[in-house]
Amino acid sequence: MTLLSDERDRRWNLVRTGMSGAGIDCLIIVGNTGLNLYRLADLQYLTGMAREGVLMFPLDGDPVMLSFGGGHDPEAWVTDHRNGYPRFSDGILEIIKENGWESRVFGALLSGYEGDLNFPFKICHSLRHAFPDAMVVDAAPLLAEARRIKSDYEIQCFRKGCEVGQRAIAAAGQLAKPGVSDLDVKIELMSTLFAGGCASHSLFLFHSGNRTVHGAMGGALPSPKGRTLNDGDIVNVEFDAVLEGYCAQFNQPFFIGKVDDAWEDIANIGAESFDIGVDALRPGLTAGELQALMRAPVLARNHQVLGPMFHGLGLSFEPPIAETSLGTSFVEDLDIAFEPGMVLELEPHVVAKDFSRGASFGCPVLVTSDGCEILADEWRPAPVRIPG
Repeated sequence: MTLLSDERDRRWNLVRTGMSGAGIDCLIIVGNTGLNLYRLADLQYLTGMAREGVLMFPLDGDPVMLSFGGGHDPEAWVTDHRNGYPRFSDGILEIIKENGWESRVFGALLSGYEGDLNFPFKICHSLRHAFPDAMVVDAAPLLAEARRIKSDYEIQCFRKGCEVGQRAIAAAGQLAKPGVSDLDVKIELMSTLFAGGCASHSLFLFHSGNRTVHGAMGGALPSPKGRTLNDGDIVNVEFDAVLEGYCAQFNQPFFIGKVDDAWEDIANIGAESFDIGVDALRPGLTAGELQALMRAPVLARNHQVLGPMFHGLGLSFEPPIAETSLGTSFVEDLDIAFEPGMVLELEPHVVAKDFSRGASFGCPVLVTSDGCEILADEWRPAPVRIPG
C-alpha cells in the first residue's frame, strides 16, 4: 500500500481549516520515536512518513521538514526536506527568517496525553528569545479533531493490519504447547507480523506463566528468556499490527492445556464485557456511558479493571481513553460522543483483586452509522486454547 496524493490533500485541507479557525499561521510539529512510535503520530499524519524530526506546516505555502539527513524520496509529500539534526531549533529559526514569520502565531502540541513531551523547552525558548513578537498557542485539539474520523483509506489500513494480526495469532497458536519455549512463541508472532509487512517497531507486550495479569504491564514483568511452557500456563499478548502507521491492536491470551476455574471465569467475564461493548457502541453514545456498561460485569464479579476498557486508535492510541484503576495524571474526557468513522480498541482488562491472574481481550472496531463493526473478521473475545 502507498499513501495517495488525495489522502494527503484531504489531511492538509482538514488541518488547515482548523488552523484558520484557531488563528494559527504555522504549526511546529515535533515527532520522536518514543512510546512505540506513538509520539510520531501527528508528524506522520501530515508527512506520510514515520520519520523523527520537526515539521513546519504553514497555513499557506509549502511545508518544510527537518530530520536526520533530510529527504531524498521524489514521491514524498513534503518536498522541502532538510537536514536539521541535532540542533532543530537553529533550523526552525532559519525557516522563520526565510519566510518573514517573525511575528506570526505558531501552533504546537502543548496539551493532550503526550503534551508534556511534545514541544521541547529548547525550541520554545529559542523561538521566544529570537522572535519576541511571535506567539505560541496550543494546536493539539485541532490535530486530535482532524485525526478522529477515519477516511476510507485509513480504515483499509486497519483492515489489512487486522488480517496480518489474525495470521500472527494463528501461527503462535500452532506453535505454542507444553514443552515449547515462550521465546519461540514470541518470535513466531513477531516474524509473522513482519512477513506480512507490519512495522518492526511497535507495541509488543508478552508474558507467560500461571500468575500473569497482562502482556508484561509495560515492562513491569520480565520479557521471555526461553521459559518452557507448562500445562496450565497462560500467555498474555498485546501487540500492534502496524501498516502505514495505523495500529491494528490485539489483546490476546493463550490458555495452555487445562487451566483452573478462576482463569475460566476471567475469560468469561472478558468475553461478556467485550460483547456488551460491541452491542452498545453506536453514534451518540458517550465514552462515559460505554465505560460504565463494559465495567459492570467485571465489577459485579468482584474483579478489577486494570487497564482502560477501550481507547481510540489511529497512528497511535487516541482519545477517548477510558479510565483505569491504576490511575494516571491525565484527566480523561469521557463526555466525547462516538461518531461514525471513529476506530476504537475495545479491550476489557479483567484482573483478580489479589493480582494473581488477569487477561485482556481486544481488537479494533469501527463505529458505523447504526452501530459498530469488528474489523478483525475472524477474531472473537476468547483465549486461544492449546491442548495439553
